[in-house]
Amino acid sequence: LPLGPNPLLLLRNVHQVPMEHQCKMSHHWAKQYGDVLYLWLFSKSAVVLSSIQAAHDLLEKRSSKYSHRPHFMLIYNMMGWHSNLALMPYGDRWHLHRKWFHSSFNEGKVVEEYCSIQQR
Repeated sequence: LPLGPNPLLLLRNVHQVPMEHQCKMSHHWAKQYGDVLYLWLFSKSAVVLSSIQAAHDLLEKRSSKYSHRPHFMLIYNMMGWHSNLALMPYGDRWHLHRKWFHSSFNEGKVVEEYCSIQQR
């Protein structure tokens, strides 16, 4: 994991993140720790990307590695929203649902198929 400010036992790094102007603290940390830094916010970890190049390298070049969504116990186990594209884990099933979603909103298809319900 990348470097970041030292966390406290229970609060972790929450006490170090200001309520306002978080971008100034992020800029300060970027100078100290580099463009990629690691924070603990209570029980959740966070990776902060402080430059366009770092964001491009991690989110574009290695998108398949970092595109996974967190597992939401309430949504999956109790509500049964396994097929919600916005919450679905990245993988083959997500790609299939995304393909179906995009095919429904293809520009040529939308004009023809949804013309009867459009208001002008």
